Amino acid sequence: MTKLKKRKLLSIVVSFAVIISLLYVPKLEVNAAGQWMESSEGWWYQQEDGSYPWETWKEIDGAWYYFDWYGYMTTGWKNINGYWYFFFPDGRLATYMWIGNDWVDENGVWTDTWGTTGWQLRSGVWKYYDENGNECSGWIKSGRYWYYVGDGSMHTGWLEDGGYWYYFDSEGRMCTDWIWDGNDWYLMDAKGRWINDSKIIYLTFDDGPGPYTDRLLGILDKYDVKATFFVTSAFPSYAGCIKKEYDAGHTVAVHSFTHNYRQIYASEAAYWSDFEKMQSVIVGQTGERTNLFRFPGGSSNSVSRFNSGIMTRLSREAGQKGYKYFDWNVASGDAGDTTSSDVVFRNIANGVKGHNESVVLCHDVKSYTVTAMETFIPWALSNGYTFIPLSENSFGAHHPIQN
Repeated sequence: MTKLKKRKLLSIVVSFAVIISLLYVPKLEVNAAGQWMESSEGWWYQQEDGSYPWETWKEIDGAWYYFDWYGYMTTGWKNINGYWYFFFPDGRLATYMWIGNDWVDENGVWTDTWGTTGWQLRSGVWKYYDENGNECSGWIKSGRYWYYVGDGSMHTGWLEDGGYWYYFDSEGRMCTDWIWDGNDWYLMDAKGRWINDSKIIYLTFDDGPGPYTDRLLGILDKYDVKATFFVTSAFPSYAGCIKKEYDAGHTVAVHSFTHNYRQIYASEAAYWSDFEKMQSVIVGQTGERTNLFRFPGGSSNSVSRFNSGIMTRLSREAGQKGYKYFDWNVASGDAGDTTSSDVVFRNIANGVKGHNESVVLCHDVKSYTVTAMETFIPWALSNGYTFIPLSENSFGAHHPIQN
């Protein structure tokens, strides 16, 4: 073979080798401390001394990575020494964040507590976590409701605690007022305790919130008494009191948006339009609709007689819509009969003596009524009465409808 032919053959071989080598050159990302390398099996990291990490952690450019027994970069969930970690598709360790429904802490460790607050469903069991992510047990107040967590889960049904019996509905909320447990009716006080008592007072306040509502809330809080507020939008600047009423555990119900008799009783459509406007105000303040209401003037009012039969029709429609209305069987007299706090006190005190369950009509827009509560509430408590806010199961105290 001539020298020329040998050179040509050598040139061909070299060129072929270069082409083959180019086909297998790994993709490289140069790093001051080393370089990333890739193969069909995954990524690995070549360090400055030519070695590569395996079955170990390594910090690269401020991020943590884990390399398996073969030296390949880990992605996805990985159990390392008994702890679960999550690695992004580029290999970086995830820290202090949610990965789907799972939480990893600041060290990247999966946990069912860190970063979790409130109610969480864990393996089909409801658990509650405080602001520090600690699992809680015992009595828990969440929002405006009380719950009980025992044996690691939210309690439902009957519970005996501290010598008292309590009942929790299917959502775990402690019940007050009359409850049906599937077998019988039971009366629970405002603290959720089963009572065998016939001296029940449902304090109700119409036409607010207004200038005196805040003061009334303070009095109710002072004596740890819960009441019911049938609210209006007569004083829009006090609408924030509705949220205060709700957050304090009182019952908030619809009375009227306008309280304009001629307008709301003009037709059924007019009534429910006014009703929904007030309902919207309540939802805006509490986040919840209410199924409870009181007709302006009561169901037996005479102010609607300009529209014959409308109260009969409205009361029937209320039931069809799933609402419950309340009248009263004790009147404070503050709607025009008196402006005296002493008289208001006497009217209510004398009135409740004649009933096992008293639904008391008051108005929180009357300063003298609010003042009377400072006398009436301690009198009632000292005489063995129990105050309960109205619920769907409460005594309706319905009047005979006159129209």
